Amino acid sequence: MLARNRTDVGRELPPVTRVVQTVEVNRHALDAIKDSIVDLARQLLHGQFVERGMAARAIDMRMRQATGIAKAPHVAEFAEAMLEQEGKLVLFCWHKEVYEILRLKLARFRPVLYMGDQSPAQKVEAKRRFMITDPDSPERSDVLLMSLRSAPGLDGLQDACSACLYAELDWSPAVHIQCTGRIQRDRSDGQENKVL
Repeated sequence: MLARNRTDVGRELPPVTRVVQTVEVNRHALDAIKDSIVDLARQLLHGQFVERGMAARAIDMRMRQATGIAKAPHVAEFAEAMLEQEGKLVLFCWHKEVYEILRLKLARFRPVLYMGDQSPAQKVEAKRRFMITDPDSPERSDVLLMSLRSAPGLDGLQDACSACLYAELDWSPAVHIQCTGRIQRDRSDGQENKVL
């Protein structure tokens, strides 16, 4: 197998346009975990070595989840504005509660899910519905809610949309590059693919 990159073969895609948007948070979602975080912080400060490690991971997990939940309603509002401009959108997230909030808030766009809990057949069906271009089709979905880490090998999204949004961030920036790469590819119709 030859190992060549795009510059080696003279093919370059247009650069991705990245926009960082600060959104409001629902303080109630963060306040709801305050007591459990305080208890875990005590373990982190006064527990044995193993207890401290478990407490640190639990704090990280709960804070990330609560942050995602706190931002989700405002992310949905931003997604609606993007959908008005872009037509279709891949929306990346991680926590199931965040998926559910976004699914409900964006219901008029008939979102479909592409996440780790789904079977391969369910993922194929979600992609099929997202790829439908007929605006009058009752099966068409304008939003693909996709897990940050559940799409290895997925191709073709670049023919349906050119915009993605991150409702939640992964701890590894490489995951974001891979996710954006799902739509930053050469289109099958030969048109330039400018990704937002």
